[in-house]
Amino acid sequence: MEKKFSYQVAMFVGAALNHSVPRGNGQGYISTINVSQYKTKFNDIRIYCDLANPQLISDLWSHMGKSGEPSDQFIDQCLFFDAQHYRNCYLSMLDILNNEDIKKSLKEPASYPELLFREPIELDAFLNERKEKSKQYHQYENLFATSWRVNDFDSLRKLLYKISGFGEAN
Repeated sequence: MEKKFSYQVAMFVGAALNHSVPRGNGQGYISTINVSQYKTKFNDIRIYCDLANPQLISDLWSHMGKSGEPSDQFIDQCLFFDAQHYRNCYLSMLDILNNEDIKKSLKEPASYPELLFREPIELDAFLNERKEKSKQYHQYENLFATSWRVNDFDSLRKLLYKISGFGEAN
């Protein structure tokens, strides 16, 4: 794999995560994804980011003319939009790439792999594996609960189905 090309992929995805495509004449949502770093490491494309960054949410809240702390509903909206945007950025780049090694190096170390499945059955398998691991390693469930603002794996599954456009989770 060409290291320069991999870095360019990281640069473009990292930039896309920070700058969402506005609707219409620029009156669309603003991404609250914080990209702290993008690079290549161990032949993988690494894009370190977090969705619904608290500082960016507060900045957006203030920019909208609101005072005080952002509401939980607003935070949830930012998280939902950011998750859809993250998914779109990654899947769009994966569609463009025609080298399977580079695709793998982008997808496997992704910060939010749960957003990158194209089929519900793949997402279900991923979540079932994490659910089993959480029985031994409680940090899996705690990490998902904190990251996605949900209480359990069933709520997480429903949310990820909605974000991914899969319809209702069974």
